[in-house]
Amino acid sequence: MSDADPTDDLVPLSPPTPRRKSGGRSSLAELIRLVVAEHGVGRDPTYRRIVAAWRDAAGTETFEHTRVARVQRGTVTIEVDSAPLLHELETYMKSGLLQMLRAKAKAPVTSIRFVAGARAPRTGERSVTGRTSEA
Repeated sequence: MSDADPTDDLVPLSPPTPRRKSGGRSSLAELIRLVVAEHGVGRDPTYRRIVAAWRDAAGTETFEHTRVARVQRGTVTIEVDSAPLLHELETYMKSGLLQMLRAKAKAPVTSIRFVAGARAPRTGERSVTGRTSEA
């Protein structure tokens, strides 16, 4: 019997890129990649805690227009899909959100940064084009 670890030849999943086969159906592998990416499975547990803490700190309405884009050296970068909301978060809400994020994430968060970006619609939501996204 060999001492080799059976997980040694596993390859990490690539980012989701929905490709369609004829008839508009995705393969099972593609669907699994999309679900794994959407729910953050396999990501750093600290990142997942920060996303959950951001959801709680920001509230449902704000969370729907933002996403945690990056966590690097204690700085959490939040992409915001609306310039007025970005201004409001940066100008009026930043210090309070940072305090709540620190308390809820139980992670070393030193600062929060807001940047303009387009949040990809979650499964079942309508995009800017009016089309419904699919899993």
